[in-house]
Amino acid sequence: RYDSPAAELLVDPASGAVTGVRTASGARVAARRGVVLATGGFEGDPDLVRTHLGLDDVPVWGSTAATGDGLRMAQRVGADLWHMDNMMAVNGISEPGSRHGHFAMFLHSRGLIWVDDSGRRFVDELVPSGHGQAVIGGRYVLHPHRPMHVIFDERTRRAGPISPGPEVLAVGWNVLTNGYRWSADNSSEIEAGWIHRADSLEELAAVTGLPAEAVVESVAAYNAACAAGHDDAFGRSPATLVPITEPPFHAYRSGPLLAWTNGGPRRDEHARVLDTAGGVIDGLYAAGTVSSTYSWAKDGGFHIADAIVFGRIAGAHAAGRATDVA
Repeated sequence: RYDSPAAELLVDPASGAVTGVRTASGARVAARRGVVLATGGFEGDPDLVRTHLGLDDVPVWGSTAATGDGLRMAQRVGADLWHMDNMMAVNGISEPGSRHGHFAMFLHSRGLIWVDDSGRRFVDELVPSGHGQAVIGGRYVLHPHRPMHVIFDERTRRAGPISPGPEVLAVGWNVLTNGYRWSADNSSEIEAGWIHRADSLEELAAVTGLPAEAVVESVAAYNAACAAGHDDAFGRSPATLVPITEPPFHAYRSGPLLAWTNGGPRRDEHARVLDTAGGVIDGLYAAGTVSSTYSWAKDGGFHIADAIVFGRIAGAHAAGRATDVA
């Protein structure tokens, strides 16, 4: 049924079993064996992102149509939730007025640092990570996990595009749907105002609203680490220590760029959605990003597999389910 967004789950008042859906137009669609939620994540809903991920007004790498509809429908029938504070995010640039962002990979030069709103470095910017998670301090943590400013110099700007085209990474709304192609030397994006440029670090701090003294000290400390060949502050790999020395200097604010979310209604090995007491909500199943089984570890591409595998499991279980639904 096209142009028929599901708005509400229908529940049998006597048994509590899910028996179908009501569409936004008011039509009722009965489900003889069960309803499978496969509605995607909530990265496209700013309120849910703010509530569960602690990020405010961040750009989205993929589709903003993932607005948590399935999550809300499941909650209204008593579903428990899991993995709500997990996500996949990357270093990204957004253009003013757009909710979509561009992935900044810096493949051609690693002469960059991340600083927070205090102007200080706070993490190894290039720690090996798996789609939003990295092992730091002996455990998996989100990376990046908060907004930051990315600072780099003219040498890195000239080295090549900081955001890849489809020949390198055919992922993202701007690349695949909008057909955007990043300029070879990043000049178009600087001219468009997506990236700030200044002749000195002090001037760069002024245009980004960062404390100048902290920015200068952060870059100086990083450059000293580059000269020494080791980053005592955060343990960044020596192979990635490229100094930031050549003016003009450049910076942009990264939200970070939200790729997808992992949280949603809790489910069991049969893909059945569970309530807050751990019981099964009869007739309700979930598959894919709406209720990802992956949390705090690499999940690249696994949401597609999750949708396929648990969609099949849900269908098989529902097909064998005894029901009196007409």
